[in-house]
Amino acid sequence: MLDEAESLRVALERSSRQPGGVLRLSLPPIGGVLMAELAAFRQRYPEVALELDYSERNVDIIEEGFDAAIRVGAGDDGKLRSLALPGFRRLIVAAPDYLVRHGQPRSAAQLAEHQLIHYRSPNSGKLEAWPLVNAELPRALVCNSVHARLDFALQGQGIACLPDISIRRELEDGSLRPLLGSENGEKVALRLLWPSSRGLSARMEVFLDFMHGQVSGGCG
Repeated sequence: MLDEAESLRVALERSSRQPGGVLRLSLPPIGGVLMAELAAFRQRYPEVALELDYSERNVDIIEEGFDAAIRVGAGDDGKLRSLALPGFRRLIVAAPDYLVRHGQPRSAAQLAEHQLIHYRSPNSGKLEAWPLVNAELPRALVCNSVHARLDFALQGQGIACLPDISIRRELEDGSLRPLLGSENGEKVALRLLWPSSRGLSARMEVFLDFMHGQVSGGCG
């Protein structure tokens, strides 16, 4: 009887730790960030629902009830634990049609002679800096959307600076071309952050195990 009671207790304890429920993640508004990894996680753990909140705002993970956040940059927060993720590059790109009409810049300085599509941060109000460029650049279009900048670039409206993870298909099919060797530039850091001060749910435990496996396996 005691053995049966112990077996029942262990079974109940295991079942109570089965992953399930909703995993709330905050992500930067960059198309392509962890899409393949999140899809693979859902395939492995279909009982865990994902709620993804895309925002440039640095949410308060604990106060706002998030399980974790993906953030750009290598900053540190003592209240949070972190896992370094494969980063991305910001590429300077243009459509072939634009390059036929306006020519291809051969140096960063020549960007000043072109129609440029910029991103303005809704948080800071500042224009995003471009790789390889230290001087102020002209502005043909300014917006706060990756998708809008991509659409304008594809329509030949100018040269844009876009995350490589957001334009993989366009780079592969040649509808956008990288310029000035920006595809060989330094990567922008990405981090997975989660609270260090509270116990982990079963869904968060399996998510962290999964992401550790993806990173060690060389995802991205």
